[in-house]
Amino acid sequence: MSDDFEQRARELEEKAERMLATAKARKEAVDKARSAGKNTFSDTLETAREFNQNVSWLRKVSAKLVRYYQAVAGVIQYIWLRSGPVRKLFGPTLRFIGRHYARFFRWVAYKENEKTGERVLSKSRTALAVLLTIVMLVAIWFGTRPVLITLQQGVMALISQREAYTYFHGSETIEEGSLYTIKTTSRVPATPESTTHMQAQQDVFYWIWYPEDLANAVPNEVAWGRVKYTGWRVKILNWYPEVKDVEAIPLSELPDDHPAKSGTYYISDEELAQAKRDGISLPGTDLNKALSR
Repeated sequence: MSDDFEQRARELEEKAERMLATAKARKEAVDKARSAGKNTFSDTLETAREFNQNVSWLRKVSAKLVRYYQAVAGVIQYIWLRSGPVRKLFGPTLRFIGRHYARFFRWVAYKENEKTGERVLSKSRTALAVLLTIVMLVAIWFGTRPVLITLQQGVMALISQREAYTYFHGSETIEEGSLYTIKTTSRVPATPESTTHMQAQQDVFYWIWYPEDLANAVPNEVAWGRVKYTGWRVKILNWYPEVKDVEAIPLSELPDDHPAKSGTYYISDEELAQAKRDGISLPGTDLNKALSR
């Protein structure tokens, strides 16, 4: 009897220990789950904040793009409505393009309903039409860009070719073999107000096939000399004056009595043109003579 009682007691003790271990394990699991829930909530809250910041940034960018589009569209609309020759010149072409693009879009974006036989708009095919449109626009841009640049250079050569004597502050490579920037200033030391950034690139009208030659003609130190250029700085179109010819001598190699040594000897295109009309030679402009002294 005593043995049975002791055995029964040991069984109850073991069962109690197992129940205690199970309860402890459950408590640990619950605590872990609660902790994970807190971390998950914290991570979710942080993600939501980042998403909200990104949405705010996108809204600001979208608002700027909309304002820019409205401004550009307003200018185009004004020119279109006020200029009869522009409408006559581009109207038929634009109508032709619009009519054929509408046919292309309907052909790609719509599909025939098997039940009714009617052509209905398909979301997937519309996405395909938009993608094909983007591909075509990119292809047209890169295909016509050289032509547009050549036309721009030709127009600028006819209406804006100028020469000036200025200070040079070296050149930098933007695209190896095709595009370079040349920094010029009207005084030394340079200031933001006196600085003009010009570019050098290929130009069939001036037979410039290697624009790096123009960039290499500018010393890597402060220099002074003549620059022939076309165009103007137009920020909204990302246009820069383009260098067509350059002749520069380091300032340290000029004679001490040369006017450029003053740091303010800038001869603008108007002054140079007036001197040519008057038949006079401005001091220091004969660089070969200056070097031979």
